[in-house]
Amino acid sequence: MDVSLENTSTLGRRVKVSVPDAEISEQIKTKMAKLAKEVRLKGFRPGKVPAHVLNEKFGKSVRMEVINDVIRQSLGDVVKEKQLQPAGTPRIDEITDTVGKNLEFTASFEVYPEINLADFAQISVEKRAAEITDNDVKNMIEKLRDQFANWHAVERNVKTGDKLTVDFARILKEDGATREEQSHVQMIVDDKGVLPGLSEALVGKAKGEQIEAQLRYPTEWADTAAAGKEVTLWVTIHEIEEKETLSIEDLAEKLSIAKDDKDALNATVKERMQEELTAALQDEIKETVLEKLLEANPIELPQALIEQEKEAVNREAARSKREVPAAELEDTAKKRVELGLLLNEVIKKFNLSADGKRVRAQIEKIASRFSKPSEIVEAYYKSNELLYGIERMVLLEQAVDAILAEVKVEDKNVTFDEVMNANDSES
Repeated sequence: MDVSLENTSTLGRRVKVSVPDAEISEQIKTKMAKLAKEVRLKGFRPGKVPAHVLNEKFGKSVRMEVINDVIRQSLGDVVKEKQLQPAGTPRIDEITDTVGKNLEFTASFEVYPEINLADFAQISVEKRAAEITDNDVKNMIEKLRDQFANWHAVERNVKTGDKLTVDFARILKEDGATREEQSHVQMIVDDKGVLPGLSEALVGKAKGEQIEAQLRYPTEWADTAAAGKEVTLWVTIHEIEEKETLSIEDLAEKLSIAKDDKDALNATVKERMQEELTAALQDEIKETVLEKLLEANPIELPQALIEQEKEAVNREAARSKREVPAAELEDTAKKRVELGLLLNEVIKKFNLSADGKRVRAQIEKIASRFSKPSEIVEAYYKSNELLYGIERMVLLEQAVDAILAEVKVEDKNVTFDEVMNANDSES
């Protein structure tokens, strides 16, 4: 077998392979001999079908099967001999197959980039820490009282903070726009998620009234079809509800605490705040480390891997009935591929494998949310797919820990609100 290898780009490779006709002929001969013993044709006894009849009926298909096998095997041999790592399936560009002559074919593919990780000791990472104060606990209790508030209908005009049940209709100011309608939608007046200008138009209005408003959607808006566009809105008010904040005693009862035990309420709320704070800080440092890893290690990415990742992102979006804009899709896929390649290199560098105790702890944490935790734990250990997902997650945490142990860490003390507000703005 003759092989020539050409670099078409930094990661692109093209191989030209010539396989001796004698090798092709020998494999065809072997397959035809096997076929002669097995085939059953009307008018012939088993094993007695003449060679020319076999060749006429099966010659082309057998040759095609042999050619495909030889190409697959030859490519595997070339990849092994040249120590290549194809990223994706090689593309067969050209096949020259003439009876009596050598088989020649050309294949193109990309290879994985060679990665030499930057010196982590030269990287600085800011690591934030926070303490929960008594005032933080007091503020959280007030938020919980507001969060679990009761609503009751009122017969008065709309005020800021009211909850309304309304019918919506809108027409976007663009060519071909049609009237869109929604019935019995609930909204909070002056909520941050309400279209700017709408709350002001509703304040002071009464039940049964309809308003018409000419507004513009912000350029950054969840409904991308409306983002940045002018709109005419018609809103009909069906019900006005006022908030009644939950009493501290009722909040305690809701959290399964004695109504008059304020110390227990404070302790329970603080414990839950600490869990949220710990998780938020862990997520924050993980994201910081990963961003630093990307920043310090720019690499060229195989387009084949990017396309595969795009398909994965689209499948995930489809499950949640969301369409990913083209620019976001490209950026997300590239970042995932780049992080995956770099993290695999980190795992190799530190010779990491998933820590069994951490895997178990993570599975038990998930299982604790269910009524029968032991059954969930058992299900995870019986499913290779579920277990692999947890092991990969733990391995990512271990990789982040390994990097963090080598970089320069700059500690910074912040408040509970600073951490949680940053977390809310990113989610």
